[in-house]
Amino acid sequence: MGASDILQATPLASFLGHNSSAADYINAKSRSWPLSLLPSTADRVPFSSRHFYTEVAPVLLGFFALTVLVQIPNTRTLRLGIMSVVLTLAYHVSTTCDIAVNLGGGRMSYTNFGFCAGMICLGMRVVDFGIASTPYVRIEYSARNPKASQDPTADPWGLIVDAFDLCFNERGVGWNWGKSTYLPPRAKTSALHFAATSFITAIQMFTLADFIVFAQQSFILQPSTRPTIAPYGSIIDPTFAPLARYGKAALMTFLYTLQLSCNFQAGYSLGAVLGMTVFRQQPEQWPPLFDQPWLTQSVTEFWGKRWQQVFKRSFVICGAKPIGARLGRTAGVVGAFLVSGLMHDLGMWGLGQGAEPMYMTLGFVMMGFGCLVEAAWERYTRMKVGGFLGWAWSMIWLMTTAIPITDALARRGFFESATNPGDFRPAVLWIDVVKRWQSLHPA
Repeated sequence: MGASDILQATPLASFLGHNSSAADYINAKSRSWPLSLLPSTADRVPFSSRHFYTEVAPVLLGFFALTVLVQIPNTRTLRLGIMSVVLTLAYHVSTTCDIAVNLGGGRMSYTNFGFCAGMICLGMRVVDFGIASTPYVRIEYSARNPKASQDPTADPWGLIVDAFDLCFNERGVGWNWGKSTYLPPRAKTSALHFAATSFITAIQMFTLADFIVFAQQSFILQPSTRPTIAPYGSIIDPTFAPLARYGKAALMTFLYTLQLSCNFQAGYSLGAVLGMTVFRQQPEQWPPLFDQPWLTQSVTEFWGKRWQQVFKRSFVICGAKPIGARLGRTAGVVGAFLVSGLMHDLGMWGLGQGAEPMYMTLGFVMMGFGCLVEAAWERYTRMKVGGFLGWAWSMIWLMTTAIPITDALARRGFFESATNPGDFRPAVLWIDVVKRWQSLHPA
């Protein structure tokens, strides 16, 4: 029994449509920021092929056009025009269409989270390519003829291939704009071996992520009375003693972070397999996604090097630079985390259960304040944050600020996820095997 089953069994069912939610019921008369800036999720319509051809396809084509044009000098005016069109279409399709309803709704509502967050991430990259003042140049691994002139249009095929790489290369590997991005080192290996190990890693990470989701869904959330994830269930149980209360919250937060890491790694590993086998890339073009984040000795090191850096440039372009240019570098640091928080908050809005900026967005902003605290400490004490004390401080601050974020997701039903359409889940299949074995070998 899931969140959708619970809703259907309540008086809210008479108010809620196939795409409405308890949050829409609660906020029907009063919708606070940022919900007031967005249409109601109750008004969304099922995503159809018409939406794909009239909105999603133009968004993707416009995005690709920008990756081509950003390599060509003197195209900024044209890029700005395309940028405005793409952003408008991306906003419209992500706020008016429901992906989950076609997959069964209810426990597949997390696909709306992914769709909204994905469109926001794509939009930030569109802004990056649209406002770029100088051309982006691929300085390594380029498909362009090295004997051709410096004019990228002299080798159209090479230009298109490089543009395709730019679509998915979010850390700037091999590009002039990615020189400052930290890339964890990778041991030398052959393309075939790397493709094989990446495929195995993808399967392992997908399976582990599902088992973690299963574990999360086995917790009893407040005020839930059974181990199922219900909307508005909190990971913080006031009926527990303080140590058990926050120990449970910390464990669920750790599990969510681990699940997120597994999902990132599974997708990245599959991308590496395609890169090696289809596009004949080199392992060096796929540096490790993470750099042992559990070893971090400061909050700054965690976000600047240890955690995946896929979205870092987007948060800098859309948050740190514009805010820092007006209010100073300190505000710019907070601005990057503010944009990150809003992206996650608006993605959560896509669930159809509302948003919680005082938990989600503020939680990310507090991560930024942790970086500022470290900078102030180093400036006034002339001592660098590090060592065991730096590790302990980092773990405490990261966990303290991540618990409200995880709680916000739990409150809005994110952990109700079924992972996949239908019943194909490695964890559930394994439980079925165990039950079968128990039935054949009674005690």
